[in-house]
Formats: sequence, structure tokens, C-alpha cells
Amino acid sequence: GFKYDPDTKTFHNAAVVKDGQPHPFVRFRSWLKGVVLIKIREVRKFAARGGTLRPDDSSRDDIPDTAPQPDEAADEASELAFRQALLDQALVRLRESYRGSGRNVDLFEDVSLRGISYAEAAAAYAVSEVHARQMVHTLKPRLKDILSELLRADR
Repeated sequence: GFKYDPDTKTFHNAAVVKDGQPHPFVRFRSWLKGVVLIKIREVRKFAARGGTLRPDDSSRDDIPDTAPQPDEAADEASELAFRQALLDQALVRLRESYRGSGRNVDLFEDVSLRGISYAEAAAAYAVSEVHARQMVHTLKPRLKDILSELLRADR
């Protein structure tokens, strides 16, 4: 039941309102902090017991943890950041090596990377839809080649 308050730019529990104002301790951050602190205490108790489950904790064995583990999440975030940096570097090289108008590269980015339709891009750049398709068809292989070069150089 958390609702966004655009005035304070925070989330409040809509169920706990006193005199028309949300109670300060029912904000989303406070709730989340409480959940995190409880989990931290559970992990510390688990570690203090030597990492063994007590009989009353046996029900936890039945529930598999499908959430990404911290290392997996970090690896995934790192891989995503690497790919974004690689793409940014490839786009810079594409701009430097392309002899035509920089607007054509902008058009290519809008269609290929931002998902704008050919018709919308043609209208935005005051070109024909055929020209927009030709630019994507021409620049996509160049970008792939540049990405291949960067990956080879990275190894």
C-alpha cells in the first residue's frame, strides 16, 4: 500500500495516515531499511551457529532461493556495464570513420538502438523512409565490424 507523494518525492504507506499527514516512520525507505536489518540479523545468527540450520529452521530447506546471488548479480551488472562501454566506444569510432553526415549516424542510432520506427526517423530528420532504411542497412555492418575489432583488441 505504498503511494508516491510527488511533493516530497517519497513513498508513504497509504494505510497509516494521521491528521491527513503520513506518519514519518511509515515511509518506504524506513520499511525497506527494517526489512534489510531483519535479514542482516538472520544472516548473522546463521553464521554464529556455524552455518547450520536448527530444527525450527528446517522449513527453509524446502524453499529454493531463485534470486540471483550477490556474485551473480555483480557479474551481470559488470557485464552490462562492459557491453554498454563497448557500444559507446564503437559508436564514437563509427562517427569518426563515417565520411557522410553526422545526422545519418544519429538517424542510425535512433532506429537501431532507441527503437524509433523508420517513418518516425524519416520525419524527424526530414529524409525519405527509403533513405532511413539505407542508412541503417549501410551502418549496421560497419558497427558490427568495429565491435568485432574492439572485442579482439580487448582479449
